[in-house]
Amino acid sequence: MQNNIKNKKSKENISKTNTSKKYKSNNEAISEKNNSSYPFKFSYKSSFFICFIMILSNFFVPMLLSNLISIKLSTVLANGIMIAWAVCYSQYYIETDKGFNKSMIKIYLGLAVSISAITYFWLYHNLYI
Repeated sequence: MQNNIKNKKSKENISKTNTSKKYKSNNEAISEKNNSSYPFKFSYKSSFFICFIMILSNFFVPMLLSNLISIKLSTVLANGIMIAWAVCYSQYYIETDKGFNKSMIKIYLGLAVSISAITYFWLYHNLYI
């Protein structure tokens, strides 16, 4: 009976030490992950810039273009063009010094199409994502 209790305690101690080793290795993996560079990072300056462009593209640009085209269409176009430009500009010029290159064009086109599609469904079909 006493041997069974000792065996159970020893198994518990072994499992505790194994989990503590795993926990330490997970912390090491997390710290290594934090030290690596992520492909996209945004500072406060970039975030405020993007928010400012979002306000412009949702409210002020459609009002300026309301005499030429409908407000819904101008909002769809302004959101796609301006927000995609703001994200690419902040990533490639503010955060890094990569400048204008081929990957910027790819990201800009992908963002412009996706943001325009989201805005289209938001305004014309009243679907909120």
